[in-house]
Order: sequence, then structure tokens, then C-alpha cells
Amino acid sequence: PIIGSPLFSQLPQLQQKAIVLRTMLQRKHYSPRAVDDSLSHHLFNTIIENADPRRLLFTAPEYKQLQAFQYMLDDEINGNGWAFFDKLSVLYKNALLRADTIIQSLTQSSFDFSTDETISQSRHNNTFNFSADRTALFKLWGRFLKFRMLDEMYDQASADSLDKRKFKEAIQVFEP
Repeated sequence: PIIGSPLFSQLPQLQQKAIVLRTMLQRKHYSPRAVDDSLSHHLFNTIIENADPRRLLFTAPEYKQLQAFQYMLDDEINGNGWAFFDKLSVLYKNALLRADTIIQSLTQSSFDFSTDETISQSRHNNTFNFSADRTALFKLWGRFLKFRMLDEMYDQASADSLDKRKFKEAIQVFEP
């Protein structure tokens, strides 16, 4: 649709903004980029990375639902449908609510710092995957919250030069 046409005014407001943005990028940007599958792929990866950088929100099946759109965003920007944003909005809202529930559940009891666990924070070589299901996501959240708590305790123990307590002693205060 052409900006200013009657059809354009009937599109959802966010889709209108996307079309205006596309037009501005094509006509006014200092280094115009074609609105094609390459741009779609880049936009998709950027959106996912910004929405869930630590892979704590979406499960692998939810990501797979979104991934179906990774080469279709250019079509949507060009005015052919608008399904990605709607799907992303629903999944993201549900993921945030689920994360809130998981955090509430995990913080109801104390953490066990005596277990030997790992958590990956590397995003290289696509090894930083989404959790397979809700159970795996719950466990990932548990490890992440323990890591954040340990990190915070370490920072506090390191910052207090007057208190000669060692980090191990600081952790024992929180153990059951």
C-alpha cells in the first residue's frame, strides 16, 4: 500500500509505522538497505536477541514457532500480512508471566549452594540454546538465580575491606 492511500489508513497502526520506516530507510538512509530476506533474517535475530538475551523466557518449541517467520519479516514490512508481531506479542507476554511464576516459586525456599552446577553464558557457535521444555526452563532459572545471588554475595564480600570474612563464610550464612 502507498502511504496516504485509503488502504494504508485501514492497516493496524504498528504496521503503518513499519511501512513508513521501510520507506524512510529506502529513501532517506545514508546507506539504504534492501528490504529482503537478508534484512528479515537480521531483524529476526536482533528481535530475539533483545527479547530474550539470556534464553530465560522462550522454550525451544516457542522459538521454533517464531523462527518460522525469520525470512518473512520483509514481506510483512512490505504490507503482506502481519502475523509475526502478533505471535511474538502473545508468546512474549506468556513467557513473562511464566517467568514471574517461576521466580516466585524458586524464591519461596532457600538455595542449596552445596551442589556442583554450571550455567552457560556463551552465545558463540549457536551453543546457547533455548530450554527444551518448561521443566528445563525452571531448572535454568534456578541455576541463573543462584548464579546472580552468588555474584552479588561475592561483590559484597569483596567490597567490604573492613570485614575480613571470606566468601565461603558469606555463602554459609545462606545455606539451609
